Amino acid sequence: MGVSPELITSGIDSLSGGMKKHPRRFRYVLLNKTRFQGIYEKYYPDTVKINRLFTDTLARDPSFMRVFGQLSQPFTKKKNSAVRFTKEQMMKVAARFFYCQSVRNDGTLATTICIGRNGLADLVTGEDQDLLEAFCFEAIFEKYDHSPGVKSQFIKNFLAYVEEGQAKYKHLFSDREGYVVSVRNYCFGKMENDRALEEALIKYYEENRESWGLVVE
Repeated sequence: MGVSPELITSGIDSLSGGMKKHPRRFRYVLLNKTRFQGIYEKYYPDTVKINRLFTDTLARDPSFMRVFGQLSQPFTKKKNSAVRFTKEQMMKVAARFFYCQSVRNDGTLATTICIGRNGLADLVTGEDQDLLEAFCFEAIFEKYDHSPGVKSQFIKNFLAYVEEGQAKYKHLFSDREGYVVSVRNYCFGKMENDRALEEALIKYYEENRESWGLVVE
């Protein structure tokens, strides 16, 4: 039995409408920028108490409230200055979602592009990195497919970089952890400079800039 938060979009207010239309960004911060595992299970099945304790905790968490306010601002129309990021900051964050996870039995690397397992924990680009992470996460998955059944070029590039990294660092295979870390960092560097990824992120930004309280320059 586990406990995890759920995004509720059934309201009729403008913020609920924004959450319903753009759930990825809100789910990202709810699942990745809060603590709930191993904390609330002991109160189950009293879900009313769990909800109250969790929401009270969020209300006292300044970092969560900061990014939640930034995500909400375009829909609530509260006057806040747009947060500004450079393309270099954007690419540093986006690259960390492309994660080499572990070594398979056949010697190839298992990879993932996801919320919980990525290289963002040790990356610091500034106090508003959470907002930039939410943007990159949403953009990557919205642009994951070029067309139905056809992956975007940046996904194909990532898989190619993994193969390059495996060949480049195969001499480290006896040290599996060192091997994985080396290929992982190689792919981070490649994705940070991947033109197809940058173009996809910028295109998504241009298509959806009115729904974000941020500026990429």
